[in-house]
Amino acid sequence: HALGSPKSTEHDDIIFVVLDPDQLVTRPIEIDYTPYIDSMDWVTPQQSPLLISHGHPASQQYLMGGNWVNMIQKNLTKIFETMSDDEAASSPLLSITAEDAVEYYNGGPPYIAPGRDMYLIVSTWAQIAIPVYNLTDNFLSEMFAYSAASAHVGLKHHLSRSFMVSHARIKGEAWRWVDAKSGSEVCNTRTNYADAVKASRGAEYLPNVIHFCQR
Repeated sequence: HALGSPKSTEHDDIIFVVLDPDQLVTRPIEIDYTPYIDSMDWVTPQQSPLLISHGHPASQQYLMGGNWVNMIQKNLTKIFETMSDDEAASSPLLSITAEDAVEYYNGGPPYIAPGRDMYLIVSTWAQIAIPVYNLTDNFLSEMFAYSAASAHVGLKHHLSRSFMVSHARIKGEAWRWVDAKSGSEVCNTRTNYADAVKASRGAEYLPNVIHFCQR
């Protein structure tokens, strides 16, 4: 609202990144992932090019599974307290399956999307975060709410395992790129991204975020 959304379109095309407060950015988050098409680990195989653009948000895969979907679908009118019964009955959220959730909505920070899409998601997210928490009483409830909001506004996410590292024993994170390099290479913030852009593919990806959520 401070940026004038939704009346103002000034920030519609700016890419917004939502992080957890305990995430440290180690490298710039890109917009065009085409150069990394061979080295990024996407949950659903991607077709080149992959550009963060309207209708194409992205996020890190988290291991939440899809069990939250059925619980939220059964309680949709409670969650969307300001929504009419007709609106609730026509929500795209009702048509997704647990498998859809794992492939497209099983994500968490960093969330990456253009301003117009991000506004649609977060305005719904803010509306349902507390009702979803009251329903689930789970420390992941705000992530369930983000995923439910994304599904409600029809914005599937490109989920990648490559954006983040946290606990060294957690599968589904970007450790294999870290382990394959020397300490000096891992800590080097410069990449061969520019050269790879010219070649259209071939850049080696390294995680953008260290997440200090694990002890």
